Amino acid sequence: MASNRESLTVVEAISAAGNAAPTMLVISAKTHQAAWFESLYDDTLVGVADTGYMNNELMLAWITHFERHSARCQCGIWRLLLLDGYGSHHTLEFVTYCEEHRIIPFGLPSHSTHFLQPLDIVVFQPYKHWHTEAVDRSTRLGCSDYNKLEFFSDFEWFRRQALSLSTIKSAFEKTGIWPCNPTPIIELVRMRITALRQPQTPPTANSSSGLATPRTVRTLNRRFQAILDDETLNHALRVRLEPILRGIAIQALKGAEAIDELQHTTVTQAASRNRSLQKRSHLQRGGVLIAANARAMVRTREDDEIEKARRLVRRVDEAEYKQRAIKAMSFIKPTL
Repeated sequence: MASNRESLTVVEAISAAGNAAPTMLVISAKTHQAAWFESLYDDTLVGVADTGYMNNELMLAWITHFERHSARCQCGIWRLLLLDGYGSHHTLEFVTYCEEHRIIPFGLPSHSTHFLQPLDIVVFQPYKHWHTEAVDRSTRLGCSDYNKLEFFSDFEWFRRQALSLSTIKSAFEKTGIWPCNPTPIIELVRMRITALRQPQTPPTANSSSGLATPRTVRTLNRRFQAILDDETLNHALRVRLEPILRGIAIQALKGAEAIDELQHTTVTQAASRNRSLQKRSHLQRGGVLIAANARAMVRTREDDEIEKARRLVRRVDEAEYKQRAIKAMSFIKPTL
């Protein structure tokens, strides 16, 4: 439901060799929750921001993350990093870090990522597909509130499905980056320029724009009425078609009411779940955490809690022992 969505950013970096660096997730939150890290890979980086989007601070954390992992498979002296025009990719601190670590940040031309960015062209489509599959699977299993915990639980599974070796290589091939082949991109640009130069024909009443799929019950009823009022429609066909159209309109109205009711139920359940999540263990306020470190923090905290409980038990045992000793002394009669 649109009212039950939260902004979340997934930062991916892929190479022409077919590899993918460990991902970074940016969550709309103020503190890291221990439950998020239970199913994530050790090298997955998680950051929190009020908006759920990348900012300058988190971008510096990511480039450090990228440098550490991409250096493992580096062949030459320099690494080329293709980026879009997002502001956090071009700050002085970001560019300085790249220069110090022999990374060349190459910004793609404006308004070109839809045919030059490998992730946009090939990878993110299967990413969305497998995420939808994960949501559908959880829904069929009875999950009525697919929240952050469910997302983190499924994330590594659908990411693994989307970032296959063949998919990543296909992304670089289709954009002409590797193997280097600018011809398809040049032809695409020429076709679009030619299309822009051609005069645009205004849509008519009989054009396909008038046959767009209606998205609301009101539009559906208006379209049905226009069909029934068409004087060119055969009378016998109109008589047979009218009850069918009315029935479709009734079912559409019932469907809209069911969606409204489901939306209300979902929002209520989400609010209840959010209240319960607030009681979960908090690890760190702000910043970033690597999954392995987060789990180590959880284990350390659990060990501390166990040790605290043991000390409490020892203090209780010692107090009881002293009480028993005092009672035993009170029964001893002094001898003259």
